Amino acid sequence: MTYWGRKRVCYKVLLLLLVFFSMTTLRAQDVEDFYARMLEQEVEVLNPVKYPVVGFGVGVINFLGDVRYGADGPLVGSWGAKMNVSTLLGKSKQIKLNVSVLYGQLEGQDYAKSLRMNTLNLPKIDNKLWYPNSSFQTEVIEITSSVEYNFWQFLGTRKMVRPYVSVGAGILLFTPKNNYKNAQGDFYHFWDDGTVRLLPQNDPLASTVKPIRMDNVFETDLKHSNIFEFKSVPPFTAVFPAELGVDIYLSDRVYCRVNTALHYSLTDLLDGFNADVAKRYNYTPGKFHDMFLYTGLSLHLDLFSQAESFIVDKVFADIEDFDYEVFFADQDNDGVFDQLDECPDTPPNTPVDSVGCPFDNDADGVWDIRDKEPSTSYNTPVDDDGVELTDAGRTLPKLSIPPVLRSKMKIIPLSPIWEYAYVYEKGAAIPDKFRVVDADGDGYISFDEVIRTVDDYFTGNNNFSPDDIYELNAFFFAQ
Repeated sequence: MTYWGRKRVCYKVLLLLLVFFSMTTLRAQDVEDFYARMLEQEVEVLNPVKYPVVGFGVGVINFLGDVRYGADGPLVGSWGAKMNVSTLLGKSKQIKLNVSVLYGQLEGQDYAKSLRMNTLNLPKIDNKLWYPNSSFQTEVIEITSSVEYNFWQFLGTRKMVRPYVSVGAGILLFTPKNNYKNAQGDFYHFWDDGTVRLLPQNDPLASTVKPIRMDNVFETDLKHSNIFEFKSVPPFTAVFPAELGVDIYLSDRVYCRVNTALHYSLTDLLDGFNADVAKRYNYTPGKFHDMFLYTGLSLHLDLFSQAESFIVDKVFADIEDFDYEVFFADQDNDGVFDQLDECPDTPPNTPVDSVGCPFDNDADGVWDIRDKEPSTSYNTPVDDDGVELTDAGRTLPKLSIPPVLRSKMKIIPLSPIWEYAYVYEKGAAIPDKFRVVDADGDGYISFDEVIRTVDDYFTGNNNFSPDDIYELNAFFFAQ
């Protein structure tokens, strides 16, 4: 049953509460909205057609291979961008199929490894001695598909925050490069004191050079230079992402995703440092292949799926169990429905304005029908009968406040359509005139007995007056 379907079942109870003890005044706009809701119905679509959802996001790529920066953490690394397309698998609501494209860069540098590579077993290319180091950068493009599980059967679809997990597989294209030289073609040399200079530490002219910073240009392509005599550096490798995160729904068609995913590859050459390089420089290699962590934020839009529900307009004849006499009641017969009447007890045959209040032409706060001086000057203090106060009367503190236009006042009545109040002590005996309401004679007036009496009042099947109905309501809640 939909939200509006459940609400129809409670109409009679809600209308009774609205009539008897609503704590706020219904303004004209509120009532118009109320009418509109009464004339609308939400219809649920059975098996709505679902189309793929597109998502775009950014995140941080943190490399987890053999060569890393000194500072490490999931939010330390280089920026990446991701595009995702997802769709539900079959009629299932908890399993999705995702196809993703991730673009970014992997970077890293280990000073200790660079110092060792820069001083031991230097390779020679074209009869020229090379001074390698561990500084690398790899541009990556990852294309994967994954299966996602979102715990729908445990949490339902009405939750704003929905966790999920996913696993997948794909290919990773990579181009590892190293930063061995500066713009002039001079090698970087790593010294024992932790500095980088343009001459080896044992060079006779070493004392003449100063520490420098490495540029951010990775000029040496490891795939083609083959400095370490790799057997081959393939252009791509298999990759397996495992992801977890949460979706934060902003509406039925828009949600944000916060996620982190571990991407495990089947190569050890993303950083150009594999077991052969480690052996060459007497360094212990890592136990696993290269991998990286992607932590990101993305926005997902469902632009094409069929809506799960829609609103249809109704006519009054379609509204079930609706009490028209209560809805269009005007108990003081001033021509303004009680739902809109801000002065519900206007005396008979009194002219009223659009909100049901008698006129006050001199704006002194006293209705014309009670005003003994209906032409008081504007902003003149008056007494309860609308008579201008004397100088002595104006000195009274309680009468020193100047009158205020009713349009600038906020009226908060005890009830939206009634001003009388009835007070009963808790546990009081049933008054004689209400004993007929206690149909089962158990000494307690139940809610059903009150509803039956109200229905009989509107159909003319009892002799209760409006005052009696309100007093009965007060007694019922005091029991």
